[in-house]
Amino acid sequence: MSTRTGPSRTPDQRWFVEVARRPSLGVEVTSGRAWVGVDQQVGHGSADALYALTDEQYRTGLAEPDALRPFLGECWSGHHPDRLLFSPSGGRWRPERWSPWAERTVPPRVAGEIWCHLDALGAAVDDDAVTRSRALAGGTARAVERDGVHVGVELDLTGGAAHPRAGALVVGLAAGSDRARVAAILGDPVDEGPDVHRLEGDRLTARYDDAGGLVGFRLSRPVPPTAPVEAIGVMLHALGQDEGSAPLGALIALLGEPRRRWTDSLLGSRRMIELAGGVEVLLEDRRVTEVRAPALHPDEGRPALLPGLTRPPSREEVASALGRPVLTTADLDLFRSPVGDVVIGYGALGTAVAPRSVSVRPRGGHAVPDRRWRVSGDLVTFLDTLGRDRDHPLVDRVRALPGVRVGFRANQVDEIELGGRHGGHRLAAAVDGLPPQPTRADLRALRQGLAPARTDPQRVEQRPVDGGVWTVRYDDADRVTSMVVSRD
Repeated sequence: MSTRTGPSRTPDQRWFVEVARRPSLGVEVTSGRAWVGVDQQVGHGSADALYALTDEQYRTGLAEPDALRPFLGECWSGHHPDRLLFSPSGGRWRPERWSPWAERTVPPRVAGEIWCHLDALGAAVDDDAVTRSRALAGGTARAVERDGVHVGVELDLTGGAAHPRAGALVVGLAAGSDRARVAAILGDPVDEGPDVHRLEGDRLTARYDDAGGLVGFRLSRPVPPTAPVEAIGVMLHALGQDEGSAPLGALIALLGEPRRRWTDSLLGSRRMIELAGGVEVLLEDRRVTEVRAPALHPDEGRPALLPGLTRPPSREEVASALGRPVLTTADLDLFRSPVGDVVIGYGALGTAVAPRSVSVRPRGGHAVPDRRWRVSGDLVTFLDTLGRDRDHPLVDRVRALPGVRVGFRANQVDEIELGGRHGGHRLAAAVDGLPPQPTRADLRALRQGLAPARTDPQRVEQRPVDGGVWTVRYDDADRVTSMVVSRD
């Protein structure tokens, strides 16, 4: 079944929000039913079928995921068809409306839906994170808004406005829990008040009744310090930007020209641009999601990411430059700024613990999971050029390549041809690993999961790629003569 809707099928109005992974756990907020994902074979891959859980199973799964294994096995064996909420089939790998869980920089020390409410803090009131928070609360949350920004929320555990899954808000805490129990789960209160706790730097104020029993939470986010300057400031301002934007252009000018462009799948929209200075720029749907650099204090001839540091800088020096970290472990510190989050990684350098990496991410401390970057070369750049305006910097870069023809429609890039009448000396650069004169067998040996959608036994093969079609032409000896990437 396709995910496309048409006159013969009513769109699925249900909304599935993922609250945890391994196993996938969440809530279908339209009905308020909790669910768990059960891995199933779909064609040559796999995807989760979603089965309804009782409230007790849901709380247990959030606290102790392994406790759900017997139930998962029963669902996998087909014993609970009455609990099936969604089954992947055909092109439907996920429900039509799906909000995934975002991996955090450090695995959270508490489990529960509280993270979905914390992640909405500081977002615009019409942001998806705020909408998700409201939906999970089922209309019971009392939001605090200022100048169009969601700055706080109150969540009740008792009464008519109680959170619909109060026991799953913070696993281990329920209405009536005493202060000792709250401190055991959330950590000791901070200096800001006797009942103020911190989760990744955000304030979580516990509210109690006259008898000292827990009745709810108040969430807010402190105003972060001034955003860093110098190179880290340039990295932060590139977050969320398109590749042709001035902030990303400033990053490239400061830290190095693009050397290679990677994708984890020619059918997907995730990219990694490797800059000459060793900096990695990660993009999703052509927007920057993270920037990673190998060290705070670079080698000679490269700009310092923070000013005034010794070589190597101490952890105390870094904290002095960036402010107090909101989260710290043995090998990383997480700092928050108005622009985004800065994560400093540490490792042994001789006998001293020294900064070894820096990463900037959008506010919230979510990590982009490490992935296997499978393909690099001109082809990936061509895909990212499709649909761009004629005056876009990336278009200028591609048009300057020898042996490349760029075709336009309505002043936007419609297709890019490599080889053909323009010479085939760059064909090997299309995908790293190709020989100087690639053949049909060389392309099939790339094993990118791109079976030709249309094959002419004599001369032509077409493969679907992200946002378009990759057409390859051959001569009578099966040698590649040209490649064309065009919009679908």
